[in-house]
Amino acid sequence: MTSESSRLIVSQNKITRHFLRSLTVFITLIYILAINLAKAQSPDVTIAIVNDEKVTLRELDESIAQQIFPLNQQLYALRKAALSNLIAAKILEREAIKKGISVEDLRKQLMVGSINVTKAQVEEAYVQNLPLLSMMSPHEAKERLRLDLESQQRMKLYRRALEDLKQQAKITLLLEQPGPPGKLDDGLSPTKGARQPTLTIVEFSDFQCPYCRQVQPTLNALLDEYAQRVRVVFKYLPIESHANSHLAAEGAYCASEQERFWQFHDAIFASSEVSKNSLELIATNLGLNLSKFSECSKSVRPQVAIAKDLENAKLLGIESTPSFVIGDEIVNGAISLAEFKQIVDRKLSQLTSTPSSTK
Repeated sequence: MTSESSRLIVSQNKITRHFLRSLTVFITLIYILAINLAKAQSPDVTIAIVNDEKVTLRELDESIAQQIFPLNQQLYALRKAALSNLIAAKILEREAIKKGISVEDLRKQLMVGSINVTKAQVEEAYVQNLPLLSMMSPHEAKERLRLDLESQQRMKLYRRALEDLKQQAKITLLLEQPGPPGKLDDGLSPTKGARQPTLTIVEFSDFQCPYCRQVQPTLNALLDEYAQRVRVVFKYLPIESHANSHLAAEGAYCASEQERFWQFHDAIFASSEVSKNSLELIATNLGLNLSKFSECSKSVRPQVAIAKDLENAKLLGIESTPSFVIGDEIVNGAISLAEFKQIVDRKLSQLTSTPSSTK
């Protein structure tokens, strides 16, 4: 058991109270959402007529796509969470009917199993939470901690059993995630991979970000496996806390003007430091025209390109690197090759066939 989880145990009652209040707010939001959905208009409905020319809701939404995208993302997250709860409820109801018991009794059954809270775990939790247990006797505090730990283990049993029931059920997910506004693959940003891709991955990266460096071999391996179907588009997202990341982005842009972006990109990530001198050395080693490279660095062209990518990141709510837009899904962090493949396979399946059922 980790120290962090130990600290959370004693505050379980407070969390429960907060949860109940949050649940009330959540139910209210769902109620409001249901009313709004009931009143929702088709995207092609006419909402105005100007000199006999119709204005549709779709046209209106497209005109403010960048402003409403964050709201649509929040709405999608709310719907996704609610859908997960509804799916679980329907699965439990069906299983309860099958067994001829109540849903509440089924929930209790799913918590039954072998649990083992050791004395060492209780002692560790006691030491970690000692300042919060000053009003309780050691025996009373440890007994409370033991019960909390047992409750946590039973919840794990419940979640595992519920997941097994989901795997046995036939579930078809049709809820669509809102796609990013505008065209991120605009033909101006550096790309690699398939020339006519089925799926595009847009990478927002920072040349001084260690996790961005870490994920490069993963991206290369992914492109090797999906060479004819996937393309990666690079977007600059220099983080302010990294002193020379903006300078590196400028250098990479100027290398792209001489069609050496990816060589420059790889060399920066392979370098032990990022500085003006190291960037100039990379340009020299790559055989770039240094006068053109210098002229580009002093121009506004790299600034304009970087500013455009920063604006795209802002509109998408992306603030950290690396971040990826995989089709219409935003993924943050240097995820593993297996995680990339899982998302890519799912997106390719959605793009090349009708929604499939999962078991």
